[in-house]
Amino acid sequence: MEKTAEKLKVNESLLKTVLCSAAFWGLLAHGMVLFNKYSFHDDARYFNDVGVTYKSGRWMLGILGSLSANLLGSKNYSLPVVNGTITILCIAAIVYLLADSLRIQSKPLVILLCGSMVTFPSVTGTFSYMFTAPYYYAASLLGVVGAWIFHQKKNFVALLLCTVLMACSVGVYQANIPVFICTLLLYMMEDVRQFDMSWKAFWKMALCNATVCIGFIAEYFLVNQFFLNQFGVVLTDYKGINHFGRTNLSNYIYRMLCGYGSFFYPSTAVEDFSARYIYTLLIVVTAIIAIFVLRKMYILKTPKGSQTLLILIAYPIAACFVYLMVEPWDVHAVMTFGQAFAFALVVWLIDKYPEDRTKVEGALCKAAVALLGVLVTLNIRYSNILYLKADVMQTQMISYYTTLITRIESVEGYTEDAQVVYIGEYDKHDKNFVGVSEYFDDLDLPTYKGELIFNDYAWKETMELWCGFAPELGDAAEFEGNAEVASMPCYPEQGSIRCIDGKIVVKFADEQ
Repeated sequence: MEKTAEKLKVNESLLKTVLCSAAFWGLLAHGMVLFNKYSFHDDARYFNDVGVTYKSGRWMLGILGSLSANLLGSKNYSLPVVNGTITILCIAAIVYLLADSLRIQSKPLVILLCGSMVTFPSVTGTFSYMFTAPYYYAASLLGVVGAWIFHQKKNFVALLLCTVLMACSVGVYQANIPVFICTLLLYMMEDVRQFDMSWKAFWKMALCNATVCIGFIAEYFLVNQFFLNQFGVVLTDYKGINHFGRTNLSNYIYRMLCGYGSFFYPSTAVEDFSARYIYTLLIVVTAIIAIFVLRKMYILKTPKGSQTLLILIAYPIAACFVYLMVEPWDVHAVMTFGQAFAFALVVWLIDKYPEDRTKVEGALCKAAVALLGVLVTLNIRYSNILYLKADVMQTQMISYYTTLITRIESVEGYTEDAQVVYIGEYDKHDKNFVGVSEYFDDLDLPTYKGELIFNDYAWKETMELWCGFAPELGDAAEFEGNAEVASMPCYPEQGSIRCIDGKIVVKFADEQ
């Protein structure tokens, strides 16, 4: 009992460091999105919801959404300050558990680890889905807690609890699998470092970890099938969810190579050109440090070197495990938080192997720390630019829709009860409309793309939310082949909006 209590004891100094640095980095990187409200695409459609749940295999998200609504007695509102703060606190808790369990001694390294995770681009991307952001990162924390429990006490009860927590984590968002696997591997490396472990003990530990992974995946799929049957739904094909992890051997090899490639050159996880190259340079420098560390281990003639090497080889694909789950082209920036655990590896290597450093090794460690600091700075800049882009985009959207509404209500024959029919609604164009791409053409992230203003699937929900215009909609198919519609010019030209047969027809594009 005393040992358990000692393990559960809070490291107050570390906790204060993590919370203060999380608040600092969080405000610098995400203050703009925390204290303003940006809502388009999914956030407009699911403003009072948690998003797609059971149909996307996210059964735990559905449960949490229901619990939240019942406990709070209201809808799930997309609240930037509340949801954003919870998200950052969840990341802070992840950093605390990692730093405490891995016994990271250097306070500056803890601060940088916190900064690298809080400012990671996947967090910025997720904040465009503010309605569900706290659920996603609470689930990530749940996975790390599960790994922590199993690491503290490796018995059947801990194993069972760990698999249940991880199944729930994946039941919120499947992209949490890399988070969990990376945490297990980090704990393995720390155990290998601390103890002169025999190969038998090493493989026993690896087998236990594999058992945990098989266990939570089995639990996830069993519960998922239960809810699919319960609600009479089938998995959506969005991002290959209905084929989750299923492919042939050659494609698995291809996906694995893509995962390794992304770990060293993250074209999806890190979209910013400058940050991407700094990240790659950081990983290369860290790899060189690892080579020096392994060399010293091999000199000692213990299994430590080979055991650590095996874990290091597995780590890149663990961090980028999402590439094994879906096709590489379906990997979204929001799915890549697991890759932020590369920084935990960097910090661990620098912190744990300072003894007997040569001048070259010391210089490499200092270079890695400097690169990590530069990367955090670039991520902060990148996030703020994207939030500025979102602000400009939203202002433009409101202006565009306000003008559209005014013209609809001004057309001869308009009444409040008249149906509005949109022709070619996803093919809008206006050559005089500059849009955000004119000013933000060098930086991008899938959730902050400029074309959303015109042809986003949720443009009508966005117009309703921000402009309060929600007329009864008519069916565009009724006007297929209509001669009068065919003769109409396209919006925004005069005559592009007409009252035809008592319905207000808005023609954005010719029939395809």
